[in-house]
Amino acid sequence: MTFDQLKVFDAVIREGSFKGASERLHCTQPAVSQSIKKMEDEFDIQLFSRENYRPSLTPEGRRFHLKAKEVLLHTKKLEALGKEMGMGQESEISIALDSLCPMPTILKTCEQVIAQFPETKFRLLAEYWSGSMDRLLESEVDLAIAPLRDAQTSQLELVPIMEVTLVPVSAPQFPAANTEHELSLDEVNNYVHVLVQDSSKRTLSPKLKSLLEESNTWQVSDHYTKKEIILAGLGWGRLPEHLITDELECGKLKVIKSKPWKREKFVIHLLRKIGRPIGPVAEQMWNDFQQIESSQSDTQKP
Repeated sequence: MTFDQLKVFDAVIREGSFKGASERLHCTQPAVSQSIKKMEDEFDIQLFSRENYRPSLTPEGRRFHLKAKEVLLHTKKLEALGKEMGMGQESEISIALDSLCPMPTILKTCEQVIAQFPETKFRLLAEYWSGSMDRLLESEVDLAIAPLRDAQTSQLELVPIMEVTLVPVSAPQFPAANTEHELSLDEVNNYVHVLVQDSSKRTLSPKLKSLLEESNTWQVSDHYTKKEIILAGLGWGRLPEHLITDELECGKLKVIKSKPWKREKFVIHLLRKIGRPIGPVAEQMWNDFQQIESSQSDTQKP
């Protein structure tokens, strides 16, 4: 059995046919069939049932694929490590950063790496909703820091590094802030909901799409603009708690009582794409960002 045979086996499963696998791997269909046949003969098992139009895994094939996926994943990581070790210091690295992240915490970590590697240029891209994940999956950035919103994580290596709380708020004079009862979904949809629009050019978050269709919305490009609109009494919305601590304390903003819209914690992850090599600067940043979780835990101890 060879690594190439495992790749062919996995491609047939992912594409659902021998023809699809041949197109994916840029080889002939007979070559795909021969590769599978050699594996089946070597272990004296049948990996695929060929009774139907499309090949389907046998019970033995399903068990074999579970282990094959592990081997393929570890090999991708090993290949990436080898390429990383052969790379010199990057001239530039890019990081996609979700708008929920607290900038002072992120910039403190960036500052340490920038001081260590002064010749490398850094690009920090502010993204919203699906934007960070799309940029990472399309290999447009080296790293991403974002919550896992509607994300396919099979291609990603991820580490949780912090939590961010979203709080539903409005100005005190806004009608939704002055109800005695918890607002239902229908009731809250009667008020203008200020939303940050999705920065993804390829996808639209299903949750955001639903919000746009079901409620009276005002779309903006960032949380700082959203905050000012809400402070002006022109709508309501959920904002990261670290952005509005002072406004809540002095009464410029009030928490809205609503059954479907309560305080909600989001886990922020550090992410990179499996199999995409990164150089020593991005690797250092990957390691340093992982220290955010432990530093936050230390500050919260009594």
